[in-house]
Amino acid sequence: MSSNEIFELDQASICELVGKRFRVSYKEERNGIVEAVSHDKKLIALDYSDKQEVNHYIFSDGVQHIKIPSAHLVTMTQV
Repeated sequence: MSSNEIFELDQASICELVGKRFRVSYKEERNGIVEAVSHDKKLIALDYSDKQEVNHYIFSDGVQHIKIPSAHLVTMTQV
């Protein structure tokens, strides 16, 4: 499943992706510089806004959890 397909899913369908592994690329600021970061992680949770839009995607590799704002997510491909 490609990024475009994932970002177009409705709320119920995107919830079905929780627990699956993804190759995730996102923008991260380090020392004032925005860098592209890429990881293979499992989607463990979604954080919603009051308007029921995804605010954050929460991923884990089993050791570290990463909370990525949806605006910083560049690509998300199911592996």
